[in-house]
Amino acid sequence: MITSDPILKQEKIQELKRGDRPNGSEIGTYRSNSYSLFKSSLNPLAGGYVDLILTGAFSNNLFIERRSKRYFFDSTDSKSDDLFNKYGQDLRGLSIITFERAQKERYAPELVKLIKQKIGQ
Repeated sequence: MITSDPILKQEKIQELKRGDRPNGSEIGTYRSNSYSLFKSSLNPLAGGYVDLILTGAFSNNLFIERRSKRYFFDSTDSKSDDLFNKYGQDLRGLSIITFERAQKERYAPELVKLIKQKIGQ
């Protein structure tokens, strides 16, 4: 259910567009003020902070992967390892607020429906 949830991927992309880490803090700042202004003109949602979105190759190729008992985001983009290493492995996660909303709005109702089908209701 989680690994095939396209809405969850879009929610992660929105976090990146806002320049947010899963804990709500900013991903970071750009060293170059002119590049920060350039990025801000392309994506005002991040307010000049790092957003990991330029061409869309990284964010459009995100997918959810299960490792042990946890789920993580990864990307098939060739820059993915470099970006996670540079900006932090925590970016593989999702905001708890976003996940709890998904759990309440999508996963719980789907689970209840599945249980009712199994018990014949």
